[in-house]
Amino acid sequence: MTTVGTVVIMPRIVESQTPKKTAISPFCQTLSEKLSPFGDMGNSPDLSLALDQAISKGGDLNQPCDIFGEKWLPLNFFLSNNEALAERLIQAGANVNAKDGKGGTPLHYLGKSEKNARLLLGRGAKVNVRNQNGDTPLHNLFRQKTAAVMKLLIDQGAQVNARNQEQMTPLHFADNADITELLIRSGADVNARSNQNWTPLHYAASNLEVAKKLIQAGADLTIQHRNGAVIHSPEINPTVLKLLLDRGVNVNLRNPQGQTPLHVHRFQPSLVKLLLAQKAQVNLRDAQGKTPLYDVSLGVAQQLVAANADLNVQDNLGRTPLQQAVLEEQSFFGPELVTLFLSKNARVDLKDKQGKTALDLARQLNKTQIINLLERHIAAKKSSGGGTTTTKATAKLQQLLNAKNWKAADQETRRLLSPQKDPYGPNAAKIPLNLIQEIDRAWLKASDGRGEMSNGTESYAKAETITG
Repeated sequence: MTTVGTVVIMPRIVESQTPKKTAISPFCQTLSEKLSPFGDMGNSPDLSLALDQAISKGGDLNQPCDIFGEKWLPLNFFLSNNEALAERLIQAGANVNAKDGKGGTPLHYLGKSEKNARLLLGRGAKVNVRNQNGDTPLHNLFRQKTAAVMKLLIDQGAQVNARNQEQMTPLHFADNADITELLIRSGADVNARSNQNWTPLHYAASNLEVAKKLIQAGADLTIQHRNGAVIHSPEINPTVLKLLLDRGVNVNLRNPQGQTPLHVHRFQPSLVKLLLAQKAQVNLRDAQGKTPLYDVSLGVAQQLVAANADLNVQDNLGRTPLQQAVLEEQSFFGPELVTLFLSKNARVDLKDKQGKTALDLARQLNKTQIINLLERHIAAKKSSGGGTTTTKATAKLQQLLNAKNWKAADQETRRLLSPQKDPYGPNAAKIPLNLIQEIDRAWLKASDGRGEMSNGTESYAKAETITG
């Protein structure tokens, strides 16, 4: 299309029966052949020889070539794979501003070579050019550039607060302390928000050194996206979490779903331990009425129970943590959680809004192990006597646990449960439920709720594996 004054002249379209194909340049043809995994160089091509032969053939150095089954601009390919050969291609006259099919230029693919950076910049490479996603070379998409290379780009006018289509700046992509410090020193906005409200600190939740730099530069610790603030990040590094708490972030801060950090991190015992040490409240409810004790791992459940979590709280559906443990079809800890909750006298008579107890739900789902546990517990509650006998039966176990002789205590637990090896099996009624509960309580008491239980039963074995 040509514009003359205000008149727009459209080019004439010439129809043809056979579409024209762009002729493959000798350079590109030779390079494609030599770098093909099916070529005469096999799967370990000599890149230097291939480039020498391709250059000697002449032709367009900027034509996209079929390399290993993908279309590559030769210079972009070598910048990603062999910077020494990229230097030769630059010196041979490759276009330093050519774009590939995704809009990427050589500066986008530039790695750690300061020499190549200077060569590209010296030949007029544009530092603020954008690819199809709006990323500039400074966004460092491939995480290959060093702080020194980034500084060369900035010195040539690269915009440190340039935003791509997701409104992310180069600081959102910074993955090491040196680059983070360089960008901040060059004026990067530490609280820049993406179109999903993510700040650079959200992305740094698992990277302590980057997080430190951002926090020291004044990053807002409480900005929330749809899943919460940095303290709610599932990938958060424990040391970053401690740093946030030391900086005064509310240990009970709620996300848009009403969840506190305890809710979010309820599958990570080390984070829960840290939060509890900072006086996190164990009985706060989220928007569904659930406390952190719902849908939880065994190791965390033991910590929460030891911290006086309410076993009989009911969520918006009227369900207790015990009922939730029954319902979790994929729960690895279903029987173990039920055992724990029953050992702490969780109420089995509470009904949800559909009028169903935990036993009703277990029967509905045909969960045999949990049915056995609940039925034996209910029967034991109704029966009288036997308490003194059970206490005497576990006296030796209690002595061993008090002495922290875990190996001997484990052997004593096995003896008490013998010959019935599976307390959840069809013959489980042979073992009095109050004996199992007494053993369970003894182990829990001895381990301060950390669950260093005997591996004589399935539940004890799993608890020991999780909590060590």
